[in-house]
Amino acid sequence: YNLSTNPCCTAPGGGQVTATITRGEGADPPLRRISTESQDGSAPPRLSQSARVEAPSSYVLGLDVSTKHVGFVLMHYQTGLVKRLGVVECPIDPDVDVYQKVRFTTRALLEPLSRELDVGVVAIEKYLQLFHMRFRTNTIIQLVRMNTLVVWECQRLFGQQAVLEVHPTQARSLFSLRKTSEHSVKDVVHRHVSKFLPNTEWLQARNGKFAPSNYDISDAFIVGDYARRMVRPQDFGSACAQRLLAKDVELATRSEVTTSVTPHRLIPETILYDSATIFTI
Repeated sequence: YNLSTNPCCTAPGGGQVTATITRGEGADPPLRRISTESQDGSAPPRLSQSARVEAPSSYVLGLDVSTKHVGFVLMHYQTGLVKRLGVVECPIDPDVDVYQKVRFTTRALLEPLSRELDVGVVAIEKYLQLFHMRFRTNTIIQLVRMNTLVVWECQRLFGQQAVLEVHPTQARSLFSLRKTSEHSVKDVVHRHVSKFLPNTEWLQARNGKFAPSNYDISDAFIVGDYARRMVRPQDFGSACAQRLLAKDVELATRSEVTTSVTPHRLIPETILYDSATIFTI
């Protein structure tokens, strides 16, 4: 799309929506500065379901949602090669509620992807249904609320039947990933993911150490790769995809599916929160 001339990019009153995105050089162009606008609030035009089913270029979008970070990985459905990965940074600020965080995530990440690429399946890590006592009730409520709203936005943009909620334990079990005496389950998952992304320069915290947000990216990779293996091409955008992931249905893995090692250099994108994106309609 030419975002400067496309009708869907003209907001009421002529305003613009911007998002600040930082990214190092990589094999693919970064998400550009965004101008997202809608005249009637409807979702931007997308490919038909039949086109998405047959298109060999379809992508799977994996998401790991929390109130601090939204990790995302965009991988090719057929090969598992990763095109984009990164994290949306959500501020820890009492003045920024989950509605604003979801609106920003939608404007800065989900809407551009729905316009620019053929995303056939969106796999979202489902929030935990059992919590340790160390979690505050309000924290749990906010997490569930944000996860639910992101699912709703993805259904609006990509189609209701294209969105899969995947329990993290279910996804990890497919790859036989579990904690050990030496490594937490988060470390085990990240080590597994790093094998397929050997040339990725993972994010660093301000002190130069490994950034915890990398775990969100790894979790997004796992649920996305899980969806690749569980959803057949003819199931794209159909209720069959939902049934494949139901607990009462035996997992019918596509045994012929493998995940290719992404050979090119990847630097995760960091999408920084920008309040201007929230309040510009």
